[in-house]
Amino acid sequence: MKAILINGSPRKKGHTAALLDKVREGLDAGGSETKTVHLRDLGTFGGCISCLACKVKGSKCDGVCAIRDGLRPLLQETKDADILVVGSPVYFHYPVAAVRAFTERFLFPQLDYTNSGTPLLKKKIHSACLFTMHIWDDETFVANGYEHTLGATARGFEWAGSCETLYFKGLTMFDPPDRYVVGQNLIDTFTAMERDHFAEYGSEAFALGKRLVERAMAQQA
Repeated sequence: MKAILINGSPRKKGHTAALLDKVREGLDAGGSETKTVHLRDLGTFGGCISCLACKVKGSKCDGVCAIRDGLRPLLQETKDADILVVGSPVYFHYPVAAVRAFTERFLFPQLDYTNSGTPLLKKKIHSACLFTMHIWDDETFVANGYEHTLGATARGFEWAGSCETLYFKGLTMFDPPDRYVVGQNLIDTFTAMERDHFAEYGSEAFALGKRLVERAMAQQA
């Protein structure tokens, strides 16, 4: 049982990374072989450039993006994994650019246009997306259309197998807050949210890891 955890945040010790660590604990408890990758460690890479090398007749890409950069080995590893968990902060309505680039370059080469869009993957990958964000109330979350803009990423991974999405709200990257131009009301809200909910978020992430192992094991049985 092989699991890949991807931290899309440029912060290797931020909230996203901390919650992925909790997912890893759940995966480890279920007996999975787990690897964590920080996208910032892979150097400079971008999204799909529409070279269509993965769609050329007789292509040897075998479902892996042809661009040879730091992201390519991870794409191969992910294709062979049983479990994939992608974590991203939300800075401006969408997953961060590195996660969007990974998503394009992982999923598009899998698309088989000769077979009604069936993925080329030899097995289903059980996935999850974790999104951390400042927004703390459901009304603002809905008003900003986050379920659509963030959910689109999760739906892509669902096409390749299954995907569960967790939204962790009310978390700030302003630390220490007095260094930044941030209203005191927001500082108070973020402080209260982290105090009251972060332990709960960690428990949810741990439980997610265990669920993903159970799903993958059930498929192999």
